[in-house]
Amino acid sequence: MPNSRKARKGGKGARGARLKKTGRPEFVPTTKQRREVEIAVFFGRAEEDIARALGISRNTFRKAFAEEIKTGKAKCQFERDVALFNAGISGNVAALKAMVATQATKQDTPTKSQPEHGEKLGKKEQAAMDAKQPPNDPEWGELVGTHTVN
Repeated sequence: MPNSRKARKGGKGARGARLKKTGRPEFVPTTKQRREVEIAVFFGRAEEDIARALGISRNTFRKAFAEEIKTGKAKCQFERDVALFNAGISGNVAALKAMVATQATKQDTPTKSQPEHGEKLGKKEQAAMDAKQPPNDPEWGELVGTHTVN
């Protein structure tokens, strides 16, 4: 009976062969899959959809691609910004326009760390205030005018 005890503990059995591990082998992502996940996260794809496309469960996806889920969007944005900058420096006008538009969007969007001025208005109060103010569009200024009618 000593041989069966060794076999249960993972030692050599009666015939001298190691017992095999049972179950499915651990999922090991490739470099290509890691890059694809970063790109999918950048474009806002749901974790479950990405996992399904890779043929793995959501839990396995989260375990194997934790770093890519966390940093994928920032990495892709950084790479995009560098590519736009390099293309703009080399004379690509479309890249310069895209870079300026991206920068303007970043400056217009308040971040969570920036405090808002005044009290925060509800939807109805904000809509009422917006209705009283003309849009900042120059074309509207010409149509509406700045003078008042008696």
